Amino acid sequence: MKKSILIFLSITVLVKSQNENICDGHYGEVIPDPDRCDGFIMCVLSNPNYVDCPPRTVFSATKRQCVSGNPKTCVEYDFEAICNDVFFGARPFPDPEEKTLFIGCVRKYPNVMQCYENEIFDTDTNQCFYVEPPPTTTTTTTTTTLSTTTTLPPNPCFGVYNGMVPDPEDCTKCLFCYNQIIIPVECECEAGQIFWIDECVSGNQETCEPDNF
Repeated sequence: MKKSILIFLSITVLVKSQNENICDGHYGEVIPDPDRCDGFIMCVLSNPNYVDCPPRTVFSATKRQCVSGNPKTCVEYDFEAICNDVFFGARPFPDPEEKTLFIGCVRKYPNVMQCYENEIFDTDTNQCFYVEPPPTTTTTTTTTTLSTTTTLPPNPCFGVYNGMVPDPEDCTKCLFCYNQIIIPVECECEAGQIFWIDECVSGNQETCEPDNF
């Protein structure tokens, strides 16, 4: 008799676990995925729908949304805290494996930036520096091909490691430069002014010449 009761209880527990729905009691809600942190579950009509977070983000159970973080360690990043005491400058990216990324702080606002090709971010100097790429093996052929030259637009931040430069396409605006990289931050002079050298001055917005030129 005791043996039959134990068998009945085990069958009951098994059936209950199979019929459990993770969205029970979460009608129309967004809940964490218990098996992963780089995605979440959207409960629609009590049916679970599994959704992926964007790259380099994790699902925050408190904010109920995907936030910047490490999908491998499930650690959330607090970029605002990184730039809390940095008005203008660069700081290392929280994930040490992301060697080409860094946080550009402009007026204490964080921007995820990336070094140029063949560069990595040095955490000691807080600057990108060039790394010699590994040698590649090339083969020589006798086929004659026509070569084309592609002219890239000049980098207005070339040679500027920390400062502002005029926008080459609009003299009423300026560009923020850090480590020769353009930081996407709005910088526009007031009406009747143009950006000249390193500041907004009174000038002609059509000819881009200052009044005292």
